[in-house]
Amino acid sequence: MRTRIVVRLKAPDPSVATVLVTLRRIAGEICPEQMQRYDGWEFTGPGRLDDTVLKIVDKYDDIVNPNKETYIFLQEHPLPGENPELVWVSVFISDRIDGSAESWLDILQCSGFEIDNVFRGVLWRLGFPEGTPVETAAKNARAISVTTDRKHGLLGNPISQEISIRADE
Repeated sequence: MRTRIVVRLKAPDPSVATVLVTLRRIAGEICPEQMQRYDGWEFTGPGRLDDTVLKIVDKYDDIVNPNKETYIFLQEHPLPGENPELVWVSVFISDRIDGSAESWLDILQCSGFEIDNVFRGVLWRLGFPEGTPVETAAKNARAISVTTDRKHGLLGNPISQEISIRADE
């Protein structure tokens, strides 16, 4: 089974503000109205992992720092703080070779947690104007997310990163 959590800052995320300002400048006509950024974690292992993940989060402040971050189990959308009237698209970006996820797997297994794999990356949630066709929102998300040159794409480098784009249905 797999369990996914997303972690975000309790305070407004300066990365989101910077990205939105930049996108409005370079791609204003296809820029989303609202954005959210999360650190995404996926744990796989035998059986239901929710209780195991709760114990991991409680034990390791490097995954979720309770002083400045909050997390939720990723199950359905919209996520807290998202305007349900907008058309939402998820953009998940992860490094093709992620040494830190491999290190976390080693740490968790050595600590006795029954985890088979750890996968991590950044989840961007892009909210496009109400009435935007889902296909158009997904196309616009790809255009602003996947870097193709210095003036196109901003969130992920397809050479070194995996970029997954999925519109909410």
